[in-house]
Amino acid sequence: MLIKAASITFVILLILCSSLKSNAQDFNINILPFRVAYDSDKKPLSDKDYGLRLLILFKYLEIERKINNKFSLNLGVYYSHKKDRQSLGSYRYLYYNLDPSIRYYFNKKNNMSGFYLSSGISYNRSSSLNSGRFASIDGSIKENNFYYDAINFNLSTGYKVAVIKNRFSIDFKINEIINIFAKEEIITIDTQNSIEIINNHNYQNNIYKPYLDLKLGYRFDFKK
Repeated sequence: MLIKAASITFVILLILCSSLKSNAQDFNINILPFRVAYDSDKKPLSDKDYGLRLLILFKYLEIERKINNKFSLNLGVYYSHKKDRQSLGSYRYLYYNLDPSIRYYFNKKNNMSGFYLSSGISYNRSSSLNSGRFASIDGSIKENNFYYDAINFNLSTGYKVAVIKNRFSIDFKINEIINIFAKEEIITIDTQNSIEIINNHNYQNNIYKPYLDLKLGYRFDFKK
């Protein structure tokens, strides 16, 4: 609830900032981000271990709004629909992530470019879209579903270059994700006896997930 309220508050701030008098290139939208990530964690009900991966985040959108000469507000939204196999069958996963942050630029050019530091809190949720069916020892048919929520602290540094008449940007970002809280819920249903078993587990993962982003963006403003 806390991270959802923070995200809503951030969106309201972004709308208020957009209503201020805008100069050229006060907004930046990243349209084709690439990511190199190392993830030692794995999804519930999955036998797949995740290591170093190269991702093309087609379903990712990040908008940045300049506040003043040094600061900007950012909001990233990521959506993914994947398929995974494991010993009990195939699962389809729905995953989405909200990533509000604030960014500080060291550059004095007043155009959201150069070296920067950024920090924020992100919320992500993943869940199975279909049930994994398996036969237990007693011969009954059971189904597994899972839901996973996590709150993370993000700290990043990077360098942004404005190119082609200051209308496009190339953003290199190194990000570190530190897990603050995670909640996992695995639901097992006995299809014959209609018995539902829910396993809740709240914990702090202490998982550190570094990744490197290369983002290609478009810069614009709202002129009257």
